[in-house]
Parts: sequence; C-alpha cells; structure tokens
Amino acid sequence: MGRQRLWISVIMLGGLAIGGGYAGARLGMPETLAQPARQHETAYDRIMRTRVIRCGYFVWPPFLVKDANTGALSGFSHDFMAALGAALDVKIEWTQELGFASYLQDLASGRYDMECTGGWPNAKRGQLAFFSKPYAFMPSVAVARANDARFDKSLDAINAPTVTVATIDGEASAMIRDSRFPATKQASLPDIASPSDLILNVVTGKADVTFLDLVSVRQYDARYPGKIKILGLDHPVHLIALSATLPQDERLKQMIDTATDQLLNSGQIDNLLNAYEKGGRMFLRADQTFRE
Repeated sequence: MGRQRLWISVIMLGGLAIGGGYAGARLGMPETLAQPARQHETAYDRIMRTRVIRCGYFVWPPFLVKDANTGALSGFSHDFMAALGAALDVKIEWTQELGFASYLQDLASGRYDMECTGGWPNAKRGQLAFFSKPYAFMPSVAVARANDARFDKSLDAINAPTVTVATIDGEASAMIRDSRFPATKQASLPDIASPSDLILNVVTGKADVTFLDLVSVRQYDARYPGKIKILGLDHPVHLIALSATLPQDERLKQMIDTATDQLLNSGQIDNLLNAYEKGGRMFLRADQTFRE
C-alpha cells in the first residue's frame, strides 16, 4: 500500500511539473523544460557569417556627404570605411541614417553593426557602447562674433555669468560648457540641431560663444567670411577622438582596432586625411610610428 501511494505521488508531481511548464510558457515565464534558450548572434558573429558590416551613419560634411539627388554617400568616413572593409575583406553596407536620440539603443538592438561616421566618445556614451581605437583627433575650438573682442586675450573671460554659450543637448558643446565654463548661461538646442545652428545663434546674438569642431568652423567661415572668429586656436578647448561606435562586443572591437592599426601603420589614414586638408591642417594624427 505504501509503495502504491509513492508511485501515485511521483506521477502527480510529474504532471504538475509538466503542467507548470506549459502554464509558464502560456504566461510568458521562462521555459526550463519545454525548450532550450535561443542562441544570441552577436554583431561579430553576424559579420563573420555574412562578410558584411552594416553601417549606421549621420551626415556631417566633409566626413560624410549625401547627394541630395542620388542619395550617394562620399567623404572621409566613407573612404576610411572602404579601406577598413578592404583590409578585413568584408563588404561595407551603409544601412541606416541614424538619429542621435536613439542611435545607441539602435546599435545595441542590432539594427546596424557599428556607427561608421566617427562617433565622438564621451563618458555617458561609454556606459552603453564601446568605441574603436581613434584613427585621428579633431580640435574643438571656441567661436565668437567677429566684432566681439571680449575674449581675445584669454578664454578664461568666457567663464562669466554675463556670457551665453550655444550648446546642443548631449553633445560636445554642452560637455565643454559644463566642465570648463560652468558660470556661463546656456542657450540649449535639441539634439537634432546642426553645427551651423550653433554658429548661427552666435552670429545673430542669441549667444556669445559656442564650441565646435574646427572642420565645421572652417567650412562656415569659408562660406560666410567675416562673420565669426576662432578663439585660442593654439589651445583647443577639447580634442575629439574620431572612432567608430560599437556594440559592447569585445571580439568586434578587437577586430576593428587591429584593422585600424594596420591602416595607421601603413600610412593609408594619413594619406586620406591629407586629401581632405587642402585648406590647412585640421586633424591631429593618431599615428605614433616613426616614418620620415
């Protein structure tokens, strides 16, 4: 009799376990018995399988230029990624134009394999993504109206409550203002604003100063001469590392870093930069090798 009760208990417990697993599946609970978890394919695994790097990108001349009629892309970042793809023997596919408000989440969810225009690293972004080894550095400079002499002698004069700084939310201009010139007032623009919007705020008197990469400043000055002045060109307020934004995937970062080293050491990146510096040097080289 005792043995019969034991078998009945075992059968009941087994039924409860199977039924519980079925009910758990219906309720969206983890299925420990029904089926194994699906294997997650990382960005590195996908690139190795397809031999394609899917790029997210933002348009930022001269790094990436988009033809308004054909949609064709060109520019330094386009040339750099072509060289990187050739070194790795993979195809570069420019998959999606990204938005700054969501690009880190889109990258993590696998909508593209990496950001390829040259995402600018900062501490907040570094909590959510990896950044490849820098292939160059770009000075960020202070910009004021051409007829405003208040800051000519020293950049320290900017840090005053009577000065308004134009910034873009979550971007380098806001970080520079917060860390180096906290006494200033802020004229903040949304993260969809462009570099020219920052300069325009200064030119029209909505702000006194802004902080921007030297490439964008040179382009504006060439197009609208006599409107702005660069402050402290010999002492940039910040150095921007040009590097790709990557998902938090160690193997992918190692692969991109190694390929970048190859392009640096061979002189290919230096040649690309030279081609885009016809109006004077705008980039600081990341190459530390010894070549005459």
